[in-house]
Amino acid sequence: MGKYITDKDYQPTGLEITRLARLSVLAKILPLGAWANGPGLRFLVILWLNHKLGRFLIPLTMPQEHRIHRLMNKLRQLRK
Repeated sequence: MGKYITDKDYQPTGLEITRLARLSVLAKILPLGAWANGPGLRFLVILWLNHKLGRFLIPLTMPQEHRIHRLMNKLRQLRK
């Protein structure tokens, strides 16, 4: 019997990063819709870092969410 593709919540099983990396390499060869040129190495590295470090950063930033939101709004206004 083979491995299941999805878990009990119908989410894909396995490592997401390897799946995205495999799709990006394939997208360099065959255009795949929105992935026509592939995501690029920088995008994959940032995604991997967010995936690995997110569980440590989110508990630290959640209590400060209202302050971060105000800061982001001010930065958006400065960009305009």
